[in-house]
Amino acid sequence: MAFSYCLVDRVSSRSSTLEFNSGRPRDSMTAALFCNSRYSTFYYVALTRISVGGRPLALSPSVFAVDDSDQGGIIVDSGTAVTRLKSKAYNALRDKFVRLTWNLPSVWGYSIFDTCYDLSSFKSVDVPTVGFRFTSQKTLTLQVKNYLIPVDSNGKVCLVFAPTNGPLFIFCFN
Repeated sequence: MAFSYCLVDRVSSRSSTLEFNSGRPRDSMTAALFCNSRYSTFYYVALTRISVGGRPLALSPSVFAVDDSDQGGIIVDSGTAVTRLKSKAYNALRDKFVRLTWNLPSVWGYSIFDTCYDLSSFKSVDVPTVGFRFTSQKTLTLQVKNYLIPVDSNGKVCLVFAPTNGPLFIFCFN
């Protein structure tokens, strides 16, 4: 038996779906789920790489793996709005994103977000892509609205990733 769920955009008026034994859409991708005996209520995915602007970050795949003491790894949590990355991965992602957005006016952070921009004077803007590669060797390239969100009505947007020193990553892309 197979199942999948599709989370609609956070501002959509449509409903999300849960499908059982349905055909796989052509543009979909899969990532194997696995369990960790220490945190048995979570499902993990095997992430091997993060890219920004189409270029992989200089991080070893071991940064994303469950270690010998069952710490680490990436869980999928559709109930959170923020992807939390271990500080080493977060800093690499943020620093690369900031280098590639040198031409955008940066502003003070907002709440837990430390990478924010004032886009009030722009009609449109190009920003670097953010992608996650899994053991399937396919990269999930996020839509900009899934990682750069408005935090006020005056044109301030923030990169919606945050660092954690906790035992695992929390991965969300809805």
